[in-house]
Amino acid sequence: DDFALNYEMVILEETTSGQTATCLLAEEKIDDNAELFISSCDYSMSFDHADWASIVADSSIDGAIWTTRLNGMPIKAPDAFAYCVTDNDDRILRVIEKRTISNEPHLDPLVIGTFWFRRSADFKVAARHLIDNDITVNGEHYIGTSINHLLETGKKFVIFDVDQWVTFGDPFELEVLQYWQEYFLTM
Repeated sequence: DDFALNYEMVILEETTSGQTATCLLAEEKIDDNAELFISSCDYSMSFDHADWASIVADSSIDGAIWTTRLNGMPIKAPDAFAYCVTDNDDRILRVIEKRTISNEPHLDPLVIGTFWFRRSADFKVAARHLIDNDITVNGEHYIGTSINHLLETGKKFVIFDVDQWVTFGDPFELEVLQYWQEYFLTM
């Protein structure tokens, strides 16, 4: 209830090398000790606020990646996404970008593009490591991939499964969304 948006826009002058580099353009404006919440803009989601609050309240957790399961969702290609390899307690062991992690990707924790860092300094360290070492996937610097560095240093990240995720990030996904919107409006 005490949540208030405090933001400042950073205008891009040119295309960056990916999500991580884009976020770093605001690096000087972000307090190292503040929480950092990064989210893409090409989907909508619903989630259990109490479940999310329990993750934030657990001081042993350094960050979280918001995930979903495909479970029959119509998508063009399962390998167009990132996935989290986890242990039995939903602790993330590794983030794999742009390829599936099992023979049943519809059951695996798919990264939706929302990330939370308890301390923004952790994001900055991970981002700098990724860019300085030119660690890319398909030529891009991804936030999920940067988190692998934090995992290697002992940071604890967990998945947070959302209740519903509707993506419209490419023309196919937008067409699926429009189909269902029209379907339910005509019923």
